[in-house]
Amino acid sequence: MYRIVTMMGVMAAGLLASVSLANAQSAVLTQVQGNVLINAGSGFVPAANGTPVRVGYQVAVRGPGGATIDFGNGQVINVPGSSTILVRAPLAGVGTVSPSLIVGGVVVAGAIGGIVAVTNDSGSVSSTPISP
Repeated sequence: MYRIVTMMGVMAAGLLASVSLANAQSAVLTQVQGNVLINAGSGFVPAANGTPVRVGYQVAVRGPGGATIDFGNGQVINVPGSSTILVRAPLAGVGTVSPSLIVGGVVVAGAIGGIVAVTNDSGSVSSTPISP
């Protein structure tokens, strides 16, 4: 149980650190093709090459086309046609990130956490007394 609580604390600290880092990161739209829109919290508006993008914004491509969110230093997120994504901070050390890669990583991390929680058996004896 102690390991699970410790692991959850470490994961929470990492999440808070990534949120702080994410809030500081900004990017720019490049390779805009087709009907690309951006939502900074006040509804979707048309976007073009060079439009600033921050973590938490939504980028939508209506129909065919696409756009690239460029965080600099080779960190990009590709937005394919007929899709809408919520902009998140890019993964450290990863050049191109697709939305499915982010979702897949979250699913794998959740599965590992669930397995650890279910299989955690330290061999300790219950501290709850058994009545006679």
